[in-house]
Amino acid sequence: MDCPTALREQGGCRTVSSMDFSDLQTATGEELVRLIHEALPAMLFPILDNPALDETSLAMLLRRKDLPDEFLAEILRRRQLLKNYLVKKLLAFHPHTPRTDALRLLRDLYLMDLVQFSISPEVRPDLKRKAEDQVIAKMAQLPLGQKITLARRSPARIAGSLLADGQPMVVKATLCNPNLTEAQVLRVLAKKTVGARRRAIHRPA
Repeated sequence: MDCPTALREQGGCRTVSSMDFSDLQTATGEELVRLIHEALPAMLFPILDNPALDETSLAMLLRRKDLPDEFLAEILRRRQLLKNYLVKKLLAFHPHTPRTDALRLLRDLYLMDLVQFSISPEVRPDLKRKAEDQVIAKMAQLPLGQKITLARRSPARIAGSLLADGQPMVVKATLCNPNLTEAQVLRVLAKKTVGARRRAIHRPA
């Protein structure tokens, strides 16, 4: 029997009772973990007032993809919950985080997490592009080794920017990137051709 309004426990179904709501505020240990995984999304708000909800258990909670945007917005309002980097990262990656908040969280992500964000299938296209823009803006300051690492696994736009970098080892790694598209290669070649023509025009006779 399906139980859309129940908690699933040990292969069976248990009806949600009023005790479960208070449990969300007081549960610890294994009981807290069970509630994090099994409580219905609409029930979860009281868990944010549970003193036992530390950074580890909050990160566990944020891995649930069924959390509603209202619940995520409430977490974002509680600044004390945002001191941990992993919590901020999981909020940025969550598909139901409000767009404005996700954009703000992107500014705090490390470089390789921005790359991971930009290739995540659950992320909205406009947010992926913002993450790519941040990576590309940092490109000039990156050491060679980090550019090579990026070149091997980055999405098409970032790969195209690395290809235009021109450093032989970076170019070689970029050409092996399965995400690199013909359009990006042609765009880089076109820019180089235009640049060469301009230099020829301005070259003294």
